[in-house]
Formats: sequence, structure tokens, C-alpha cells
Amino acid sequence: MRDANNQQNSANKRVLANNILGVKNVRRTDEGRFRSTIYVDSAPIHLGIFDTIEEASAAYAKAARKHFGKFARTS
Repeated sequence: MRDANNQQNSANKRVLANNILGVKNVRRTDEGRFRSTIYVDSAPIHLGIFDTIEEASAAYAKAARKHFGKFARTS
């Protein structure tokens, strides 16, 4: 088991069971596009609005690796 603070532990959570899209930190906009957001130190960082869920997911994965390193969980 590795030592982790609360933020690192939160970054390592899996996608919640009630997540309709099945992708972490991606939401559908009213226009049908996909918004990606990451939370760092409890502050939201808007990563962009994308045409596909794959693009939004990739943006989150890249930001998660940057901000959380070995604690990043992208799915």
C-alpha cells in the first residue's frame, strides 16, 4: 500500500456507477458536445469543450497525468 493524502486518494477514484457516460469528469453540454473538467485542490479547471467523448476523455487523461502523476486514474 502506498501513502496518499486526501487529494491523491480522490484522484485515484474510479468512475462512479451512476455516471451515464462512463467517462471520468466528462459531461454532455446542452448542445450535445462534451465538456472536460479536472479538479485540483478542490478548484475546477476547465479543459475544453469537444465534439467527441474520446477527445474530452483524452484531455482529462492528459491533465490527470500532469497534475496527479502516479495517482492519476483516467477510467
